[in-house]
Amino acid sequence: MEATGLKKGGIYRHFSSKEELAAEAFDYAWEAAWNARLLHVDEKANGIEKLKQLIANFVEHRSPVAGGCPILNTAIDADDGNPVLSAHVAKAVRSWLSRLQTIVDQQIEQMYLEDLRVGQKFTSGTYVMEAVWIKEFAAEFDPQPFHLD
Repeated sequence: MEATGLKKGGIYRHFSSKEELAAEAFDYAWEAAWNARLLHVDEKANGIEKLKQLIANFVEHRSPVAGGCPILNTAIDADDGNPVLSAHVAKAVRSWLSRLQTIVDQQIEQMYLEDLRVGQKFTSGTYVMEAVWIKEFAAEFDPQPFHLD
């Protein structure tokens, strides 16, 4: 209220409910934190450099949002009491995970055989595989007897 110069009632009149006000406050804080964490990330040439920049942003720069991580703080505070706010937090988490997955996927797509190192590990998504599909693939692309039995 102090930052706006408005009284409590003056702030609430701009929103349909306290839940909407909380959601808008979260969105504002999340956008500020999101932008700070992604600073210079897209300027990097590849996924490894992008991830390094992302980590550097966390280590070298304080959050522009007082009080810490908006997602963590809001997820704990909102819990089950404010479904509107909980939905905004869930959307923020999904966008964060999607952004990280995109960076990792782009890096994997850019890799060549000579980029791989002994002991290097990758985690992929979960896929259901049926024996019949594996045998069909083997029959089409590498019909060696040891692949087909």
